[in-house]
Amino acid sequence: MPYVNSMVRDAIARGEAIGVERGEQRGLQQGLQKGLQQGELEGERKLLVKVLKSRFGPLPGSAMTQIEGASESELSRWAERVTVGASLADVLDGW
Repeated sequence: MPYVNSMVRDAIARGEAIGVERGEQRGLQQGLQKGLQQGELEGERKLLVKVLKSRFGPLPGSAMTQIEGASESELSRWAERVTVGASLADVLDGW
């Protein structure tokens, strides 16, 4: 019987090790994906700020705050508007 118990313990230990490894891999993949998304979003913000400054001059703090807190869809919408908006307000607030 001790031999069977030893085999069971070894099998459980191997199963736990495999489970931990898979969990770590999954967590790493999820963390990497989230980091890439955040980096992409930050890049969109920086590009939008650069284009807005080029078109309208220095940006007020309120505009920077609005951009820093913007969602991906808001940034995308503003990026489309920046080419046709006559003013900063047109771009960020709509018309």
